[in-house]
Amino acid sequence: MGTPPASSRGLISNPVSEAHHEKPFENYVVEKLVGQGWLLGDTSGYDKDFALYPEDLLGWVKDTQSAKWDIRYTAAPPILAVRQCWCRVCQYLACGSGSTSEQALSAPR
Repeated sequence: MGTPPASSRGLISNPVSEAHHEKPFENYVVEKLVGQGWLLGDTSGYDKDFALYPEDLLGWVKDTQSAKWDIRYTAAPPILAVRQCWCRVCQYLACGSGSTSEQALSAPR
C-alpha cells in the first residue's frame, strides 16, 4: 500500500484564504460598527487594565452627570479634574463594588 494523498491526511497544499484570518474579520467588524455610528478609537488611548477608553468614560460622566462634575471637579485645573475622576472610577472598578459612576462621583474623598 502506498502513502495516501496529502489532502486525505489533513495536509492541504493550498494555503487557507486570507478571508479566514483574524485581521480581515476584525476589519469587517470595525467597518460594520463604524457604519452604524460607532466611533473608531485610537488604540494608544486604550486602558488595557480596565478594558476601556478613559476619555470616553470621562466624556460619558460629564454628559450624564454634568451638575456633579461641575460641583466636584471644575475648581481643579482640567488635567487634575480628569485625573481625580479617573482615579475615583478606577478605585470602584478595581474593588468590584458594583457602584455606578454616579456613586463614584459623589463618594467621599
